[in-house]
This record gives sequence, structure tokens and C-alpha cells, in this order.
Amino acid sequence: MALIPKQVQIALQTLASKKSTPRIINMLLPSTLQEIERLGKSCVTLANTTHVSFLTVMNLIGEVIATTETTRGLQETKLRQTEIELNVSRTMQVEMTKLGETIRSHYNEAREAVQTAQKEYSRALRKIPTGFQSLLYDLGRAVIGIAKTAGQTLAQGNLGGMGSVVGGSTQSALSMGAGQALTYGKLFSESLNKALPRVNDILNTGKNLLSSAVNPSKELEAYKVTFETFLGSIAAGKNNNFKDKASKLMQTGVSLMDETFNQVKQAMNSGKEIDQNVAQNLTNRFNQLAQDTK
Repeated sequence: MALIPKQVQIALQTLASKKSTPRIINMLLPSTLQEIERLGKSCVTLANTTHVSFLTVMNLIGEVIATTETTRGLQETKLRQTEIELNVSRTMQVEMTKLGETIRSHYNEAREAVQTAQKEYSRALRKIPTGFQSLLYDLGRAVIGIAKTAGQTLAQGNLGGMGSVVGGSTQSALSMGAGQALTYGKLFSESLNKALPRVNDILNTGKNLLSSAVNPSKELEAYKVTFETFLGSIAAGKNNNFKDKASKLMQTGVSLMDETFNQVKQAMNSGKEIDQNVAQNLTNRFNQLAQDTK
């Protein structure tokens, strides 16, 4: 089990490296995650083997006691002690089974989240207007955060002993899902606040939209693609209150950016400025969304 934190570190280094490309990540990351799963399975297998050996010894002790003891009182006492030990062993086997199931569940959830983020990132790279790819760098940070949360859950929670399985499997599952939602939610909030000044400038440019050094419609489209990527990435994994709230805020951001994009594109095509009331309404809604994401 001491190897799991090392494997998590390898996964984080793969994701965080500036030299990593989607192709390199697709080649290296799955094998690292599979190694984490293999180590968890090996632990469960070894524990079950120990249990089987222990159970065999207990059965032999029970047979010896039943055969050799002549005093009925002593025989019953020994048998009761053996029965208690066997019950403890059976309980251990049940808990080890739960441990294996919990490890597999968290591994599959983490793998799904990472794979979804990879697909969304690749889709966004193909869709985002040229020159705005830097807006997607935050998604890489989100994947690193998810992998870190998964590694901590596997290495510290579920692999920490029987007590973590008996009382903590549900809590661990919640912490992983909540960690994913909070990671994407925080980065969405940062991305939104970076975009707000430019959105306000574009809405208040008036008739000079076409004279801007950067195509306003392309820039707004890039922000929209970025928000859609966060929304698509957070869809992986189990539902929880944090995820539901973050998804609604992201959907609001996508809708607002789409509405703003359409207004700007219409103004650019017609040569007219955006109606001031419309621009102010969009600005107020963006500002409210920024407050809601804090």
C-alpha cells in the first residue's frame, strides 16, 4: 500500500508537466491509474488469503478440542471461545469485501472523472477559436485536483484500516464527489471573474465593435466554449449537493455568454450598437453570477 501515494505522484506529474499533451496523457495516465487499482486488489487478495488460513486453523482447533477434551465443561468453554474467534474472522472477511468494493468504486469514479475531463479538453481544443487556447489551461488544474483528491481518498481513507470502511465509505465517496465539484466550481469562478472585465468592455463599446483589435464575437465564443467545458467535465461521477449547485451556476454562465454572443454578433452585422438597457441587464446578471460563485 506504500506504493499508492507514489503512483498518485506519478499521475500528478504527468498531468502537471508542461510537456504533457493529450496524447501523452492518454498513453501514460491510464497505466498509472490501473497500477493503483492493481495494488488495491492485491491488498484485498492477500487479506482474504490470510483469513482463509486463519479460518482453517480455527476449524482444526475446534476438531482437536472436540476429540481430545474429556471434561464436558472444559470442552464447551473451549468451543465457545473458538466460535467467538470464528465469528470475528467472518466479520473481518465481510469488512475486507466491503473494502475491496469501496476501492473499486472510488477508482472507477476517479477514472471516469479524468477520462471525461480529457474528452472535454480535446473537444474544446478543436472548437475554441484560434488564439484563445490559454483559457483552457485551468481545466488541466482541475484534472490535477481530481487526481489528488482520489489519491488521498484511496491512500488515507479506504486503505487506513477496517474502521474507515465500517463508518467512512459513504463519507469518503461524498468527499471525492464534493472535492470534484468544488475544484471545478472554484476554477469556473476564477475563469468567470477573469472574463467579466472584457465582457463589460464589449457590451459598452457601442458602435465601435468592428474596430476592436480582438474580434469580440470570437472572444465571447471562446469564453462560452470554456464554460461549456467545465460544465461537461463536472458531469462525471456521482451526484451531490455541491455538484448540483456548481452545475446550475455553470449552466447560467453558458446561457449568459451565449446570449451576450448573440447580441454582439447581431450588432456587428447590423452596424448598430447594443441597446443600453439590454447591455446593462446582461452586465447586472453577470455581476450577480460572479457573486453567487464566491
